[in-house]
Amino acid sequence: MNYKELKLKESKHLMISAWSLEITFCIIGLAVAISLSMQGMKDFNLSSMLNPVILVGFLPLLAIAFAELTKIPLVKGFLLAKSAVTKVFAGFLLLLVCGMTFETMSTGLEQNITNREHEIKNKRIAVNQIGESIEVLSNKINSIENLSAKEIREDIDKGIQASLATINDDIESLKIREKEIKTNFNSTEVNELIRQLSTLEKSKEQKTDLFEKSLSQINKELLKLNEDEQSQLGKTTFFKGGIIDKFANRRDQIKADKDLLISKYDKTIKSIERKITTINNKIAKLSEPDTRTKKELSLIAKQIQNLIQDKNTIIKNANKSAETSIEIAKQNKLVINQLESQKALLSEDYAAARNELAVSAEDSVIHRMALKVFGVDHAADLTEDQTGLISLIFIFSIASFLALIGPGITFVAMKNLIEEHRSRRPTIRPAIRRVLISLRKRIMKPRIITQIEEVEVEKEVIKEIEVEKKVYEKVEVPTPYEITKFVGVPVPTDPKDLPLMPEINDSGLNRLIQGGKAA
Repeated sequence: MNYKELKLKESKHLMISAWSLEITFCIIGLAVAISLSMQGMKDFNLSSMLNPVILVGFLPLLAIAFAELTKIPLVKGFLLAKSAVTKVFAGFLLLLVCGMTFETMSTGLEQNITNREHEIKNKRIAVNQIGESIEVLSNKINSIENLSAKEIREDIDKGIQASLATINDDIESLKIREKEIKTNFNSTEVNELIRQLSTLEKSKEQKTDLFEKSLSQINKELLKLNEDEQSQLGKTTFFKGGIIDKFANRRDQIKADKDLLISKYDKTIKSIERKITTINNKIAKLSEPDTRTKKELSLIAKQIQNLIQDKNTIIKNANKSAETSIEIAKQNKLVINQLESQKALLSEDYAAARNELAVSAEDSVIHRMALKVFGVDHAADLTEDQTGLISLIFIFSIASFLALIGPGITFVAMKNLIEEHRSRRPTIRPAIRRVLISLRKRIMKPRIITQIEEVEVEKEVIKEIEVEKKVYEKVEVPTPYEITKFVGVPVPTDPKDLPLMPEINDSGLNRLIQGGKAA
């Protein structure tokens, strides 16, 4: 088998392979068309394909599948066409058909990857859900820890101080006004009563300051007691009931002392206020102001009394709020312990779910490649974007290869069939070869200039010299020529004049020719 026969045979084999691939791609396109048309249907059967709604969506996909068979004729037409317009149009159609092949193959590959990654995706969703639950619990624990009893108590104290400062300023301004009014009615006895009244006011303020300090000390002691209780409960595993009872008894004792302090304070304040009221009544009687002044003083006294009551109410409410906050802080510790237990259980489930996901990912090429590309140690740490990028690279590379393999094989086969038989003398390869040989020579034996010498060179100078010009004349020389001359030769006309055979021999023939009797 010579070269041409082998070339023709292999070209036919390539064409058969190309047609086999294109028919396979057409069948794959039909399968993809059926899959896309039936996607989302609960009950699939062949009779449902005749449904007009499904049929309208199926026919364009069917046409795309059969369009796969036009790639080989388009490649043949592109190679056989001599017109540039025909070649451009055929190339454009071939690109469109290859694009449809790419889309069909990528759709099938994407559906295949989706089916294989479905279980892994569900496990990844479960891992993410558990992780979100753990994060929610952590946020809850942080928010509860931020609302500690100490901080709540400090906020309440700041609010009380702001409210009490405003009330104290109002009371002080009213007292100043009251003194200004009473100044006009001062007498020796009145001045004495005013002095006593001032003493009582100072005593009342001292009692109030002492009460507030004592109350603040008791509240701090309660707060410290709760912190010690939580600390001991956290360090102790057994016999927590005894510790709780011990601290509860101490807390009850402190609360009893607190109630006793409040009761004594209320009695003392009421006693002082009664004395103040009595003195004020005496001053009022001694001063004997007019009706208008009495009404004004009475209004001021009433306002002062109301402000004092508001002040006491604010203090009591603050104390109740502090107790409530302490109880909330105690309950928050228990809630935090419960949340920590739930978080520990979820952490175990989270670790188990991550391990299951890693085991499932070992069977997936996409996840194995993503682990190597992105340098991730655990499959659960891969994101959807990372696996999606690897899937796209996988789909695009395979779909591009499948879209171009058929036209490529056809191009090679047709090029071998229509290739010219005469061998063309190559021009590029010898030129490249000469360049490479020249470079090799220059590299192996470079021209090295060691010394430059100046040498005198004789230069030839051409001068024009006048020479006599030869004159050539044309002379006609006679040339010989032949003249044709016709000579008559007698020819016998009667058969009897013809010589007989025996008479004709060499000698007779010669005589006959010499005598002119034979032609």
